Amino acid sequence: MSIPKDYLPPLSRIWTSYSQSSVTTPIFLISFYLIVIRLLRYRRARSNTKALLNVPQHEDYASSVRRAQIVYRSLINAEFPFLFVKGIELALFRTYAIPTISSLLDKTAYLSSKSSVPRRYSETWALFVEFALADWGSERWIQAMGRTRAIHAAYRKAGKVREDDMLYTLAALATQPVRLINTWEWRSLTDDELSAIGMLYRGLADAFDIDWKREFADMAKKEKTSHAISIFDGVSVDLNDPANASPDSGLSFFHSLSAWQQLYEDHTMRHMPANHLLASTAVDMLLWGVPGHNLKQITTKFLVALMDDPLRIAVGYPAPFAMHRMCVKVILTSRKLALRYLCLPRPSFLTIEPTRVIDPEGPYSQVDSSNNATLQHQSRTLLTSYVAAPYYVKPTIWNRWGPGAWWWWFLGHPLPSQEDQHYIPGGYLIPEIGPRQGKTPTVQAREEEAVRALLRSEKISKI
Repeated sequence: MSIPKDYLPPLSRIWTSYSQSSVTTPIFLISFYLIVIRLLRYRRARSNTKALLNVPQHEDYASSVRRAQIVYRSLINAEFPFLFVKGIELALFRTYAIPTISSLLDKTAYLSSKSSVPRRYSETWALFVEFALADWGSERWIQAMGRTRAIHAAYRKAGKVREDDMLYTLAALATQPVRLINTWEWRSLTDDELSAIGMLYRGLADAFDIDWKREFADMAKKEKTSHAISIFDGVSVDLNDPANASPDSGLSFFHSLSAWQQLYEDHTMRHMPANHLLASTAVDMLLWGVPGHNLKQITTKFLVALMDDPLRIAVGYPAPFAMHRMCVKVILTSRKLALRYLCLPRPSFLTIEPTRVIDPEGPYSQVDSSNNATLQHQSRTLLTSYVAAPYYVKPTIWNRWGPGAWWWWFLGHPLPSQEDQHYIPGGYLIPEIGPRQGKTPTVQAREEEAVRALLRSEKISKI
C-alpha cells in the first residue's frame, strides 16, 4: 500500500524547516539580549540626572549636598565600582608626587613602612568612606570629619601641612576617578554627575575649613591671569568666577578645581627620593595578590603604563615600553567594549557596600574597653573588603573559605580571624581609627564642634 505524499513531507522540507529554525532562533535571542542591554545600560545615568533636576524651590545647601551624595554613591557603589575605587587609590598615590606632602609622610613613616602601610591604608579608606558617603550632617559624618580634621590639626597649625596641599588632596580625590572612568570605562560621566562631584567636594573643602577661594585667587595672581583650562574636555574657566560659590554650580566648581589642580602640579610636582619610597611601598601593597618577584615586576610595568608622564617622572619610575602601553590599552579597551555592548548593568541588589554597621550584641561584636562613655554605646563598623591585611574585616565563611581566601592562604597572607585580635575583627569606631595624632576625646570633641559651627554658619541643618 502506498503512503500519500500529504502524510509524509519530503525529507528536504523537514531539513529546511529545521535549519531555518536553528539559525533564526539564536539570532533573535542574541538581538533581543543586545537590545535589552542597550535599554538598561544608561538607566542609572538617567536616574542620576533626575536626582539633580528634580530640585525643590529654595532648597538649602545641606539638601543639595545630600542630593549630590546620592549620585556619588551610585557611581562608586554600583555604576563604576572597580575603576572608581582604583581612581581613589591612584588619587592618594598622586599626592606622593608633591614633595611637601611626601616629605612629611616619609618622616611620619605611616605610609613608607611596609609593616604599617596596610593598616594605614584600611583606616584611610574607612575615613574616606565615612566623610564622603555618610549622610551629610549626620553624627557619623560629623565624627568622620572631626577625626580627619583632628589628624591634621596640629600639622596645619604648625605649618607642616599647607592649605594648598589640603586642597590638592581633595582635588585629586575628586578628579582622578573621573580621569580613569572617562578614559577606560564603558561610558564617560555626564555633566550632571560631574556637577554632583563638584558640589560634594566644594562642601568637603568648606567642612575641612579650606579657603579654596583664596587658593584659587593666589593661583590666578601667580599665573597673572584668572583664566585657566580644565583637564576635562579643555573647558575654559575663570578661577575668580563668583559662580564657583553658587549652590547650584557644582559643574563650574569641578572644572575650576581641576584647572587649579593642573596649575598646582605644574608648579610643584617634581621628583624627590621620598616620592619613590612612598610610591614603591604603595605599589608593593597593591600587588599583594600577585605571586612571584618576576610577575610582580611585569605587573608593576603595566601599572606604570597607566600613569601620565608628569606623575611617573615625579615618583621615579622609568618610561614603560610601547608593548606595555599597548597591552594595557588592548585589555582595558576590550573590557570597555564588553561592558558597553555585552553585559547587563549591575542590579540594585548587587550594589557594593564598602562598610557595614554590626549588631553590638552579635557574635562578631567586640567589647569596648575605652573609658569614653559615648564610644561604649556606639555600634562598630566593618569593612567589607581589604588589601594586604584584613583590618576591620569580619571572619565570615566566604572571607575565610571562599576562592579568594584560598588564594591568599596559598600566598601566605593573613585571613580574617576572630582569634587574631591584631586585625580588630570586631570593627572600628570612627574616633579610634587613624594615627595617634589628635586621638584624644578633647581634640575629637573640639573638631566635631568646629564642624558643627561651620554647618551652622553655612545654615546647614543637621539631619
